[in-house]
Amino acid sequence: MTALVYDQKKNFQMSDSLYTKALSIDPDNPLVLNNFAYSLSERKIRLDEALEMSKYAVEQEPENSSYLDTIGWIYFQLDDYDNAKKFIQKSLEYDNNNAVVIDHLGDVFYKLNKTDKAIDLWKKALELDPDKNEIQEKINKGVL
Repeated sequence: MTALVYDQKKNFQMSDSLYTKALSIDPDNPLVLNNFAYSLSERKIRLDEALEMSKYAVEQEPENSSYLDTIGWIYFQLDDYDNAKKFIQKSLEYDNNNAVVIDHLGDVFYKLNKTDKAIDLWKKALELDPDKNEIQEKINKGVL
């Protein structure tokens, strides 16, 4: 939890250190693996390592919507939009009202040149989380 707090505060040196320490104690913990992988993917760094962590988390909990979204988001960052779509859509099968996941799927559809579908998804995400200014900007501009 402390690593997550530092991550949210954008103190990545501290969060990475804490995630690494947690994994040295419990290297197979799917929650820690997922959260660390997502943090890395958001920063677009160490994506191959993040993918391996995420794959393990999904293997351990294949119906966990957060883990499915994480692996999908990593594939997105790796420009593998087909795999990104597959995993993010699977995430929505388990949690279909998650604004972040719906926003991610909108980004995937945008990259797949399906702008109308992307905008529809971004609008749905914004309805669920109206405080997300970055989603409103994507809708207004019609681009990422």
